[in-house]
Amino acid sequence: MCAPNSNVVSGRIDARQWPPKTLSAPPIQATYRLHIDLNSGHCGTPASRRSVMTVRNSSRPIARVFRATAAPGCRDELLQRFHSSSAALVNSKMGCLKYRILEPVDASAPEVVFESIWRDLDEVKLAFGDAWQQSHLPEGCSALMTAYSVHHFLVSESSTTK
Repeated sequence: MCAPNSNVVSGRIDARQWPPKTLSAPPIQATYRLHIDLNSGHCGTPASRRSVMTVRNSSRPIARVFRATAAPGCRDELLQRFHSSSAALVNSKMGCLKYRILEPVDASAPEVVFESIWRDLDEVKLAFGDAWQQSHLPEGCSALMTAYSVHHFLVSESSTTK
């Protein structure tokens, strides 16, 4: 977990403060170990760049990945909502090419994933509007989770066909 208000955590550079103000230029063969809290959603991304997204090629397919940590005892119900509500939502959108629901191999692990593949970024924006970078939760779904996030990825052409 990232330490608040600290430039260095256990001898490591805190990614929120990169580049470090105390170093001028790193030696050519320097190695830095960054401690990043993957649950925060933005640790390691400077605040000035968090709300800005630069898309290299918006004509490529986009994977929209929704990850959720189910509340204790709620994983099966959350998966059922993925199969019903989330699937119905993406199936109703013309730009969605396919979706899949991912469960952890460890049956006791609480994390689940709903991944949808879209024709391109314009289709994602058309489906979700101005809030396309935010999670869209069906009513009552937030009570089934302790944490969730949504991220978008360009799909490599070599991974779209077998």
